[in-house]
Amino acid sequence: MDKKIKYPIEAFALAMVLFAADMKTAMLLGITLIFGDVLNCFLSDLLGDKYNKAIISQIACLVMFGSSLLMLGVDKLAVKEVLALGVIWFAMFKHAMDNAEIDEHVYGDILFKDSIAYLVMVVLAIIREYLAKGKIFGFALNSFAINSTAYGKPAFALIFAGLAIALLNKLFKMESDENTALWVCLPVICVEIPFVLDNVSTMVGTFIGATVVSILFVSLRKRLVFSETLSHIKGLASEMALLGFIYMIVAFL
Repeated sequence: MDKKIKYPIEAFALAMVLFAADMKTAMLLGITLIFGDVLNCFLSDLLGDKYNKAIISQIACLVMFGSSLLMLGVDKLAVKEVLALGVIWFAMFKHAMDNAEIDEHVYGDILFKDSIAYLVMVVLAIIREYLAKGKIFGFALNSFAINSTAYGKPAFALIFAGLAIALLNKLFKMESDENTALWVCLPVICVEIPFVLDNVSTMVGTFIGATVVSILFVSLRKRLVFSETLSHIKGLASEMALLGFIYMIVAFL
């Protein structure tokens, strides 16, 4: 397998968890992710010989961040959602730096992989929106016994996103490296706080909740790292699912 991830896997994984609860949001954010990735490649090819590629990537990612705010409606976003966009911006910048040594980008390959990842994210959003709300793109459909608001929660978001990443890895014949999951799962824990203790101040209770789950996740993932798992499942896909199950467990606290 080609172990070089050539599409912004961390950014798409974070978007699947944090912004794929409904079709409309997933579609809008996905467009900005593709735009940011292509813009970074274009500016790097155009100006890379004259200017520092880190600065070029910062500019491209900031344009993507601003575009996301505008498309999602900056006046409608909560502080947590702005923080989530900031996390995705950092993931895009990391992806750009990981691929900074590429002298000339193949735009057909970039657009193909980004578009497939975008399509998978939108399909995931459609499934989650219907299961959680009985709607698609805001339009109500017939509901069944399987509908539950739980599908809109972070636990199921992580599990579904893990399955989506496994599918993308299989399609692209790629695999995530050993630390990719840390760049995705730990920020998710910071944005989607698993639980907050009631007997202390909100800040302290939030910190304890995030710390406990982070330690639990880092401890358990070591077993997955050394386990015999299919290459397209091993790494980010399986560890996102693991974190999803941890969220289910701590939900009872």
